[in-house]
Amino acid sequence: DEMAFHRLLDTFPDEKDHYKQLAIKRPKEATVKRREIEDLQFFQRCPPGFVDEIRQRLDRRTYAPGDVLVVEGQSAPWVGIVTKGTVRVISKDRHVGVIEATTDKPY
Repeated sequence: DEMAFHRLLDTFPDEKDHYKQLAIKRPKEATVKRREIEDLQFFQRCPPGFVDEIRQRLDRRTYAPGDVLVVEGQSAPWVGIVTKGTVRVISKDRHVGVIEATTDKPY
């Protein structure tokens, strides 16, 4: 179970940091497949050329529980598509919502 793995990692801070570094340095072969983009409702009516342009600019990233993806008020030079997992949205120290995605229902 992936969540059990991350809970275990929390008890070993040095190993958790190492795991995060490995996630950042994942090989380029972990690129996003065209079908993954076409299956997203947002992109279903887009021309194939546009979908290809988007796909070529995407990098697959892995985050550990508790990682901060974006800080409110700071610009982020990227756009994210959550394909698996849960992201908590917090604004001014207040919980705003949750984004949940599974491999069969990306967000």
